[in-house]
Amino acid sequence: MTASFFMRVWPADRKSSDQSDWRRASVEHIFGKASLGFYLAVEPSLKPRPCVFLFCLTPIFAVNRRASTFMANRITFEARPDLPDVRMSNGLAAVFIDVLVLAGSSLAQTVREQALTAWIASRDQTVLGIGAAGFDIAQIPWSFADYAADRTFFFRMIKAAKSKTAWEKLDYLPNEQVLMPCLHCFQTLLAAFTLEDIPAYEPISSFTVDFERCQKHGIIKHAHGCVLCNGQ
Repeated sequence: MTASFFMRVWPADRKSSDQSDWRRASVEHIFGKASLGFYLAVEPSLKPRPCVFLFCLTPIFAVNRRASTFMANRITFEARPDLPDVRMSNGLAAVFIDVLVLAGSSLAQTVREQALTAWIASRDQTVLGIGAAGFDIAQIPWSFADYAADRTFFFRMIKAAKSKTAWEKLDYLPNEQVLMPCLHCFQTLLAAFTLEDIPAYEPISSFTVDFERCQKHGIIKHAHGCVLCNGQ
C-alpha cells in the first residue's frame, strides 16, 4: 500500500485559485512490499518557476501506486506494439511540445511544414487538458503524397530540438537528462512508421494558407494561440 501526500504549488505570479499548472512528481521509498510516496507539485524535469507553497495536506492511500501511474501522456505506435512508447509526465510533455514547436517553427518554410508544426503545437495541455497531450503516430496528419518529406521534416525538427534550437525563447531551462531520451524515442517511432501505416482516411491532406505566428515568440500558433504564451 502507498501512502501519498500532496503539496500543491502554484507559480508566484498566479492566483491561488488557478490549479491548471501545478505538477506532480513521485518519490517512493520501498519497505518490503509496502511503499510510501510523497507527491510534490513541481517535477525536477519541468519548468522551474518561483512558487508559493500553499498546502501540505490530503493524505491519499492507494494499492500498488507507482511513479509511472502519473505518466498520463503517451506517444504510441499501436501498429508496432514491440516498440516502446514515449511516456511523459504532464510537465515533461509540456516541455517536449515546447521544444519541438520551437524547432519546427525555425525550420518550417512550406505551408505543409507549418501545418505539421501547428499540429504538434495543438497538443497543448492548456487546451486539451492536463494529461491529454499524448497521441498515436498514425494520428499525425500524414499525407500519402508528402509522406517522405513529412517524415524528413520531423527528423529535422527532432535534431533541431536536440540541438536546443531557439531555447533562449523559453522562460525556463529544460532538463536534458529526461527530455533527450523522449525525443530519441519519438524519432524511433517515426523511423518505424511506413507509408502503409497511414490511415486510409488521410487525416489532413493539403493546406494553402500560411499559419499565423506569435508576435512575442515568433513560433507557429495552433487554433487556440501560442503554446508558449498559453503555458505562462
